[in-house]
Amino acid sequence: MYIVLANVLFNNYFGSLRIFKFGLYIAIFILIPRLINFKAIDLKLCLNIFTVFIFFLIIDSLIQYFIGHNLFGFPKIENRLTSLFFDEPIIGTYLSYYSALAFLNFSDFFKKKKKFVNSNTIFLFLSLIGFITIALTGERMATMIFLLNIIMIIFFYKFEIKKIILTFIILLISVGL
Repeated sequence: MYIVLANVLFNNYFGSLRIFKFGLYIAIFILIPRLINFKAIDLKLCLNIFTVFIFFLIIDSLIQYFIGHNLFGFPKIENRLTSLFFDEPIIGTYLSYYSALAFLNFSDFFKKKKKFVNSNTIFLFLSLIGFITIALTGERMATMIFLLNIIMIIFFYKFEIKKIILTFIILLISVGL
């Protein structure tokens, strides 16, 4: 509180705003687990909304790549995809960090429904689409991070088709390098 008041007194509004945002993040970090424990936040619903948002970003990025602008009319910036990030070409990094979680959630949905398609096949297919989308963004490091995320998921979740997926990922890494 002292730092915020000192910044306001010295007309450093940007500094006080940064301190206020930091305090807000700490409050959210403390408050979210309590809201989940009191059943005020449905974690599964939040994860499903997040999954839909990731799929929307992937579709929006592919549309922007093939048409030249996304669904909201934002063009590519210097031949790099931006999707909903306006003039920041960071969609590949965002997808590389968060899309594997969305793919797991979506394949878990099919595992519970016991439909005609194997959940491992769905995860492999979504991972391939995610890899292609991230590779089209032109961010090499994001592509490598995505591949490492997929490799870790394969080992931690003990997929039945581990050898096929691992061979596929090693092939993609060797072709990419």
